[in-house]
Amino acid sequence: MKKKIALIVGISGQDGSLLAKFLLSKNYVVYGTSRFKSLKNLKKLKIIKKIKIFQLNTHAYNNLDKIIKKTRCDEIYYLFGQSSVKLSEKLSYEAISSNNLPLVDILEYVRKAKKKIKVFNTSSAEIFGKFGKKRCNENSNFDPQSFYALSKLISLKIMQSYRQQFKIWSSNGIMFNHESTLRNNKFIIKKIITSVKKIHEKKQKKLIVGDINISRDWGWAAEYVKAMWKILNYKKPDDFIIATGNNNKLKNIIKKVFSYYGLNYLKYVVRSKKYFRNNEVRITQADISKAKKLINWKPKIDIDLLLKKMIKNEI
Repeated sequence: MKKKIALIVGISGQDGSLLAKFLLSKNYVVYGTSRFKSLKNLKKLKIIKKIKIFQLNTHAYNNLDKIIKKTRCDEIYYLFGQSSVKLSEKLSYEAISSNNLPLVDILEYVRKAKKKIKVFNTSSAEIFGKFGKKRCNENSNFDPQSFYALSKLISLKIMQSYRQQFKIWSSNGIMFNHESTLRNNKFIIKKIITSVKKIHEKKQKKLIVGDINISRDWGWAAEYVKAMWKILNYKKPDDFIIATGNNNKLKNIIKKVFSYYGLNYLKYVVRSKKYFRNNEVRITQADISKAKKLINWKPKIDIDLLLKKMIKNEI
């Protein structure tokens, strides 16, 4: 039986690396593109030698059609692009272009070549904006509050347009926050865990953060990449929210991490306006009933186990 071939555009990040590992476990041939040469996540997962990597510059997308043709892939996972809400305030053009222009190139190749290639795109919970009290589902209204959120809404709509107009197998995963041991310190949970460890070791005095009263739906990334695969291998192309269905206040997460080390967070936490975002989304709440029912996906790892895994890895 012929092995399935997957191309992960943006393989070196957290999701791309974990997805590569998962697909290899499913006996896929895996190719990937990356802007970076270090590929430390793939090395950490000990899968670097099992994957063929193509270098792809952020602003040079012309090689994508050649890469797709060369790999003869059956599935494409688009995990590429600028991924920081805060950074998108300053890099609005990069946020919009990197999250969308290469995606259009991919879809255009599939359309013109008339290949039966399935395409998956990662959208974001940020597209819903200020949630209010209702849980968001796949039919909720959109209200992006940042250029990053806007870029992810555009990518979702591009995928839907190609699906409807050209019958291309294009599916979206609307991703809520998700973490793993591969995260770097730019992401808040990893920053908290790294800082509290240093405070415990007396190498750092304070944890400096922004608004600690925001709430998010945080999940475990290794479970989320499995959902990506399930979405793309569902009986028809469609869009699904990927989340836990539970949300947690950042203040409570900070308290839990400090408690792990036997410390009172009130003595060490400093809030700085430097880390406050313009138009901050206060709370994210997800309805994951569609994913449960149609692709039989439900996450098992809650916030306490997630924190425990990340803390132990840091130790």
